[in-house]
Amino acid sequence: MKVEAQAPFLSASQRNQRDPEAILGIINPDRGCFTCVGYARSKGRRCQNPIRQSDRRYVYDLFASMNPKSRQFATLLKEAAYHSLCWIHDDDQVDSIVKKWRVNIAALNLRTRKAKENTKQSKSRSKKSPSTGSSSTGHTDEYVKTEAEDSDQKEREEDRRRAQQDQQLKMEEEEQEKEKLQQELRMEQEEQEKDKLHQERKMKQEKEKLQQEQKTKQEEQEKGKLRQERKMKLQQEQEMEKLRQEWKMKQEEQEKEKLLQEEKIKQEKEKLRQEQKIKQEDQEKEKLRQEQKMKLRQEQEMEKLRQEWKIKQEEQEKDKLLQKQKMKQKKEKLQQEQKMKQEEQEKERLRQERKMKLQQEKEIEKLQQEWKTKQEEQEKEKLQQERKMKQENEKLQQERQEARERRQQEAEKRREREKQERNERQERREQQREQAVKKPRDWQQAWQIYTIKWAAFKEAKHDPSTVQQAQALIPWPTKSGRFGDLTEGQVKNFYREGCPDGKTAAMFETLQRENLKWHPDKMVNLYRSCAPGDADKLAIGMICRVVLTLRNEAMEMRDR
Repeated sequence: MKVEAQAPFLSASQRNQRDPEAILGIINPDRGCFTCVGYARSKGRRCQNPIRQSDRRYVYDLFASMNPKSRQFATLLKEAAYHSLCWIHDDDQVDSIVKKWRVNIAALNLRTRKAKENTKQSKSRSKKSPSTGSSSTGHTDEYVKTEAEDSDQKEREEDRRRAQQDQQLKMEEEEQEKEKLQQELRMEQEEQEKDKLHQERKMKQEKEKLQQEQKTKQEEQEKGKLRQERKMKLQQEQEMEKLRQEWKMKQEEQEKEKLLQEEKIKQEKEKLRQEQKIKQEDQEKEKLRQEQKMKLRQEQEMEKLRQEWKIKQEEQEKDKLLQKQKMKQKKEKLQQEQKMKQEEQEKERLRQERKMKLQQEKEIEKLQQEWKTKQEEQEKEKLQQERKMKQENEKLQQERQEARERRQQEAEKRREREKQERNERQERREQQREQAVKKPRDWQQAWQIYTIKWAAFKEAKHDPSTVQQAQALIPWPTKSGRFGDLTEGQVKNFYREGCPDGKTAAMFETLQRENLKWHPDKMVNLYRSCAPGDADKLAIGMICRVVLTLRNEAMEMRDR
């Protein structure tokens, strides 16, 4: 009974041991298909993002080729975990998924061990049970038979108790083994974490080197771009300076013309002012002359009167005593005469002043009329000139507005160009970063696919019957693995970037093996049941040449 109960447990474990979907939980039970094995923290469940078909095939190929006892098991398991995650969780959940898978694999191995031990114990017990029966058959007495039957029942009960005790002991041993396994797993995890830290440090150093190289390359590219942009800017600035100089020359010519016109107007105004000033000065001079003449006449007459009066006084003094009365009369007469003369002189002076004023007013009116006519003519000329100036100013304003609009349009175009250039730079940088991150993974994946396809091609039972089938089945040394992508550059890049032994001394041995594969004498092994074409021969010859050159380089590097 015990053996029959343990047999299906072993078959299930064997079935699960061969099925990676059951061991590692790749199939999502909610979706019923292979989805991302990561945990979506925002939704509190497993991620349901789909995995690419190429990644799925690659993961299944890895599981098929993995062996838990091999040294590369940890790296292959990590690679499988990386390709089983979507782009959201491929950086932060790889280690946790690997730990989870290793725990499941260890638990499955523990189950298989226990199942084997149980089968061994059940077989040993089944062998012991018939020996007791044979000892009891030696007795012939009935009483002895009953005692044997009772003893058999007791032994069965004891066997059951022992089995229960054994099961309890096994459970305790299983728990102890679980604890030991957990401790071992912890130790392994600690060692793995140490290895990871060491690898991460190395990766960081390599990343820093790559980043420095990329930075230097980007700086050189940006310097070249900046030089080109500076050249373009200098050319644009030179063109703008030429346009500005031409515009300035036009403005200067227009301003010179304006200044000449203004100077002419100012000169004419100054001439009129000078003429008016000269006329006014002449008039004032004439007035002063006339006044001086009048004053001189008056002074002369006064001097004459004074002289006569003096003479008369002298005569009077001589005859004072004698003719005081006569003198008094004469004095009165003289005073009256003088008054009369003075009044007449004042009247004449007033008449002359009136005449002079009238003449001056007439001349002033004439000058005013002439000045008014000249002002009207000047105003007419000013209006004409102002109209011309307004028209010219309007033209200049229009030209300035057009120039401003052109400048604004050019500035907007420049801004748009600069924005486009910045966006293109950012896109290029992001592409370069993505390529720098994806490149080694893609090359590693391409090399692993290449090796897997070669193994499958060697073990294939059905040979290609046509050249097209052979071209499709042969794993070609390119990143895509297709015949149409064969070039010297593609083959060199494939061996340099994809080969895991690149830049090491082991590269010579791998290239030696590749030379044996692609040697023209080995073409019969590739095209087994069909004749290769001229293009196929040329392609294989080219691959052989590339492999030989790379092998020579690897040999030189090894000898160093």
